[in-house]
Amino acid sequence: MKFVVVKAYIYNRKTNKLLAIKRALDDVRGGAWENPGGGLTRNEEPLDGIKREVMEETGLLIKNPVFLYDDQIKNTNIVFKNYIAYTETEKIMLSNEHTDYKWLDVDDYLGLIDKDIKDNFNKHMVIYNLK
Repeated sequence: MKFVVVKAYIYNRKTNKLLAIKRALDDVRGGAWENPGGGLTRNEEPLDGIKREVMEETGLLIKNPVFLYDDQIKNTNIVFKNYIAYTETEKIMLSNEHTDYKWLDVDDYLGLIDKDIKDNFNKHMVIYNLK
């Protein structure tokens, strides 16, 4: 049985910047900069899950997230379903799972974000979905 985690690249069309959020120090992977997302609830569809997770972690209402790619952690049953979502809102309301956020241009985003996310951003050519 697979454990599905949904994650979203959030791109602000007004500022042409990507969102990075910083995980709370007392949480798993504390201090890491990442994309919003999390595990699905029982019987939840991934599309519903990504909308819920982004709302819970950032306060952003995303309407039409677009699926980009799956990524499975080697030797585990954990699958990440990665989406891109667009916004024109800059104001974020973080959950207690995160302590900071930044809107960044692509180069700064790639310099800050967790290495695995950066590698997947490049491998799956996410840059071509920033529009």
